[in-house]
Amino acid sequence: MKNLFIALFAIMTLPVFAGWSGNVGMYSEYFYRGVSQSNGDSAVQISAQYDHWIDDSNAFYGGVWASSVEFVDNPASQEYDFYAGYKIEVDDFRFDMGVLNYNYNEYYDSVNEAYVKAGYNFIDLSYYKSLEDEALDYGQVDIYVDFIPVVDVYFVYGRYQDGQDFRSIKVSYLFSSQVELGLELISDDLMRLNNEEVEWQDRVVFNLSYRF
Repeated sequence: MKNLFIALFAIMTLPVFAGWSGNVGMYSEYFYRGVSQSNGDSAVQISAQYDHWIDDSNAFYGGVWASSVEFVDNPASQEYDFYAGYKIEVDDFRFDMGVLNYNYNEYYDSVNEAYVKAGYNFIDLSYYKSLEDEALDYGQVDIYVDFIPVVDVYFVYGRYQDGQDFRSIKVSYLFSSQVELGLELISDDLMRLNNEEVEWQDRVVFNLSYRF
């Protein structure tokens, strides 16, 4: 956790140059693709990204993302990921492809994925191909509900290669162009033990984040 706060300070004190962006957030729990990565505890997450625009529609990008983690069966306490890719944005059409590298400060080996994303207007489709384990291949659909005023609402469906899947609803409210309050309700499909239902309050995540 100490290293995360050092990284947080370093990122927030960077000069603001064209092309750079970032995010700092506090989450009541860290879920990733329907599975908790913080064992019921809160998590601090930070990121920084640089976009190199070739023209108004095409850009290469690269970035780093980090979070505190907690697992029952191993001592890892920090996750830090690196990614790079190429994206196209033309009116309501979006296309993105790149590579993603997951790392942990202890126990786990580095894991790599290649991904491709495409979107138009209110819908986005994503596919992540694991470069180590085919069972971790993963697809996701995000649908934006644009007719609800005040808040942004997304429906998410994700599915692994082995057939395991989950659903979630994300709601967020922008206090300004930089401060966001969010809520996510996650289905319990990937959390059940002995087919027992997980209480809804254990599947709700709150977050407060700052963009820069």
